[in-house]
Amino acid sequence: IKLKNRGHFFVIVNNSIVSIMTCAETFRRNGITLDGLGLGELMMKFNALVAINIAIVYKWPTTSLAASAVSFVKDKTGCRSIPHFALAYLFIIWFHVGMGYIVSITNTRKGGYNNSEPRTIVSDSAILRRVKAAADNTMENMVVYLVALVVMMNSKDDLTEDRQADIERWAVLFMIARTLYLGCYIGDLDILRTFIFGTGVFSTLAIIMVSV
Repeated sequence: IKLKNRGHFFVIVNNSIVSIMTCAETFRRNGITLDGLGLGELMMKFNALVAINIAIVYKWPTTSLAASAVSFVKDKTGCRSIPHFALAYLFIIWFHVGMGYIVSITNTRKGGYNNSEPRTIVSDSAILRRVKAAADNTMENMVVYLVALVVMMNSKDDLTEDRQADIERWAVLFMIARTLYLGCYIGDLDILRTFIFGTGVFSTLAIIMVSV
């Protein structure tokens, strides 16, 4: 992967996360949350989020925004394969979020970082707990996306140009979703976080479905 204007590209990514985090207070103040709901209302909202996500992922490859997003990624990174770049990108954001958590814990926890039993560390800060959870979820999604990538590679010779273009666009949507997910998790935008998590999951499933 040859990165061009790498600093500019990741400044844009960072600004996207910061912008989402600044919306946290407004969202929660206006009741845009899944917290405290009964089972009936929770399932109603959750099913609505799923339905909207399926529609978005299904329509995404046909939109001009998807084509523009693919062109943007190729222009700013110089990558030859967007699906492969998406995996590298996911690793990069996982590494940065994970290291941010480790540095923060080391600077704030009495006794510093406990590398003998790192999973037993529990921060007093809700934000740091969400940072750790976001890093863990990113790692878990990396494994799921890797499965989709393997399935795609095994079927690559049988995929039409249109299908390959669709996969590229879903891979970009996956990157967008995972970037916004971090901001929503850390900023405690729970309902938007759940929605964006679904966008990433359904994008991955779409790649698998068109590849089998």
